[in-house]
Amino acid sequence: MDSLRSFTSSTLTAWSFPSYDERINSLADLKDPERFRLPMERELYLRLHQPVLPDVDRGNSTRLSCLLGLGAAWLAIIGCLISSIFIVISQGGSCVYETSLSAAGASGASFVINVLLALFNDGLGYIHTISLRWALFREGRLDFNTNTRLLNSTRRHLSNWWPINLLALSSLILCYAATSQIFIKGTRDTDQTSKTTEEGFFVNGIAIFALGLGIFGQALIATWCMIADSRSIPTWSSNPLTNTLAYMHEGMLHRNGRCMLSVQDSRIGSSKATQPSPVQHSAKAATRSVIYVIVLVWILACLIFIWTLALVISCRSSVMHAGDAFRISASWTTVWASPTQMANDQTISMKIQSSRPFSFVTQIILGILLTCAIQGTQTVSLHCIELIVNMTRDEAVWRQAYLHFKGAKITSHGFAAASSSLPNLVLFSSKAILHWLLGQCLMISFNYSGNSQGSYDFDMIYMRVFIYAVTVTALAIFSTFLVVRRPKGPQPAAWGHFQTLADLIDDWSSDPAGRLWWGDKGVSYDGIRHAGTNMRTEELGDVMMDAVYAGRVMT
Repeated sequence: MDSLRSFTSSTLTAWSFPSYDERINSLADLKDPERFRLPMERELYLRLHQPVLPDVDRGNSTRLSCLLGLGAAWLAIIGCLISSIFIVISQGGSCVYETSLSAAGASGASFVINVLLALFNDGLGYIHTISLRWALFREGRLDFNTNTRLLNSTRRHLSNWWPINLLALSSLILCYAATSQIFIKGTRDTDQTSKTTEEGFFVNGIAIFALGLGIFGQALIATWCMIADSRSIPTWSSNPLTNTLAYMHEGMLHRNGRCMLSVQDSRIGSSKATQPSPVQHSAKAATRSVIYVIVLVWILACLIFIWTLALVISCRSSVMHAGDAFRISASWTTVWASPTQMANDQTISMKIQSSRPFSFVTQIILGILLTCAIQGTQTVSLHCIELIVNMTRDEAVWRQAYLHFKGAKITSHGFAAASSSLPNLVLFSSKAILHWLLGQCLMISFNYSGNSQGSYDFDMIYMRVFIYAVTVTALAIFSTFLVVRRPKGPQPAAWGHFQTLADLIDDWSSDPAGRLWWGDKGVSYDGIRHAGTNMRTEELGDVMMDAVYAGRVMT
């Protein structure tokens, strides 16, 4: 027995069993992680061959801008509350305050308010968006830099839970519905026993209160996100490269051999040798969500044209004599029916004829709620278009890295990046213009007769609705163009997809201006060419369109 033990011991000692570390090192010399037999070995190899990651820009300047915008929003809420209380108390049951504004002045003031409101909403929405992005990350559901804020719900983070998103959406709709009724035209009896009346444009105190209430709902959510989620947000930047870098610091890996794979190839598990393509896939290849957005926007445009047609048909019945010519008016203002001209507007009254008619204040509230119902589809559509616009901006940031362009910046100020993006400027302008136009399509006329009684009516002119429909159609065409447009050049499209960007960027070093470039990096160990990033353009070459790319850069 002792001799058997001695033989076994000497035999085992003579045999060579490589350790786990020795096996990893020997296989690492092959520069091919696909040769590992065990998944754990491949994972360790990938971690040992990750690019060096610089520190992440926390985006403190963007966060400071968010805080300033949040503070301005709370000041606006206080201003709305004080002014509405003053008007309601000082003007009695009418709740409207007389002004000396002309029709053009009232329209101009309404447009300015819509522009300021769009600024407030975008600023408050940005805070909510940042909170959503990193809440999705903590739940393992973050794939793209851009997500539809109010249509994505988190499971464990209450500030992005679906009831809170519903509150944010309702507040957003209420804001725009209220702004369309701040300046209203009508008459008011100064004394119920006399014939003296006031006529012109009035400031609606109830609408100002509703505006403050809408901003309050969004500011409350933004403040919640700022207080509860601020410590768990690694960066306040909207830059897709900054956020990809932050994601990699949290564990996302760079996968070798994927230097020519775009976002539509992100689910391919292993590396793949690929020839460059002169044209890349459009945004609809990255996610089908953009298709649903386009369908929604075109439905909105069709509904508005149907609204226009319904108004024209309804106004046709106002011709005073049978057989009169069918003449459509191009007037922006009301035209009364005559023997040679049909009327160009229709009226919806909030005053229900009954034994107990609604009070004047109740009619104002019903009018705001009706406007909310009409505003809803447009507000949701404009919010969803943000997905298309921001994905386009994310791709534009990445495509600046091409060798012959100015270089992609790893860090940027969130609001500065938005203000320098043409699609973002078009969308911002569309928000202000379309909400203002819808308010012009629903003109308010009222008559307050005293004792909390009166009438509150909507006048709809079909030419205004037609112009509104054409404007929405133009936005739908622009959005469709962004979705179907295919970027040119061999640089793979990422559309803000984090894993794709992590695979394409193999060197995160940047020049003093914070820029990096992408291009050809030569032949790999196995004879296959490699493309990647570098801070020096002289170390990169033009991509060879007839070559195959998938290799790892030689070190």
